[in-house]
Amino acid sequence: MIEPSKEKGGGGARKSTFLVISPMSNAEGAAIASFESGSSLPPSSSIPNVVSAPYDDLNEGESSTASIEQWTPTKIVVCILLMGATGVFEIMGGWLIWRAVRGNPQNENENNNDDNNNKKKSPWWFAILGAVSLIIYGYLPTLQPINSFGRIYAVYGGFFIVLSFLFGWALDGDRPDLGDIVGGTISLVGVLLVLFWPR
Repeated sequence: MIEPSKEKGGGGARKSTFLVISPMSNAEGAAIASFESGSSLPPSSSIPNVVSAPYDDLNEGESSTASIEQWTPTKIVVCILLMGATGVFEIMGGWLIWRAVRGNPQNENENNNDDNNNKKKSPWWFAILGAVSLIIYGYLPTLQPINSFGRIYAVYGGFFIVLSFLFGWALDGDRPDLGDIVGGTISLVGVLLVLFWPR
């Protein structure tokens, strides 16, 4: 904040004093710049930098964020591979627990038959293996080359959708239909746009 005050100097000249108050440390204090009326403002070096300092931190933050998302071929390959590995561990973990708890009926007529479902359930240790797989899944995203938790998990969601259809087809014979294919493609294209959008 700059507060002008006026006082008469020698020879009738009017002298203006500007008090520049800044939120600085006590050691630096406030700077007072005095000059004759009609003269140019004092050099900027004599006035403390009270505005740019906070924005310098912001600029540094922006530049560091931008540098994190400078994609190279190596980063792209690592990111895509980690997305795939994360999906494998999450889906396999969920599938193992599913098989231990619900089993895998072969057709809709068996869904209402509790005896058949119980016979088709996998051993209890499938659930233990599934839990271990899910722990690994939780760790893998921390290896990603970019430092944005929200964006990584948002992008991973698209990979998860496509991988879920593929694993359901491979493990249970649940073949994706046209709606699954179209929706999965849209989701994958969308998350790749989010991931590689220029920033």
